[in-house]
Amino acid sequence: MELTWTVRGAYANWTMTVSTAPPDPEEEIEYRDEWPSEPFNRLHANFRELIDLLEAVRGLDNVPGALLSYT
Repeated sequence: MELTWTVRGAYANWTMTVSTAPPDPEEEIEYRDEWPSEPFNRLHANFRELIDLLEAVRGLDNVPGALLSYT
């Protein structure tokens, strides 16, 4: 299964692709290709939030006197 999200931002267009694949044949792990949607919905929401924060910080870089710390 593969999911791709693209978000258009003010400073960049952002794309994240998540894919699932079966484990190595030597591993005895049951693989399911039908995953519940809830974890992926949360991942997408976190991706959007990260982009919003990165774009906001980029905007503050252009504000005279703004003190930002990247630590």
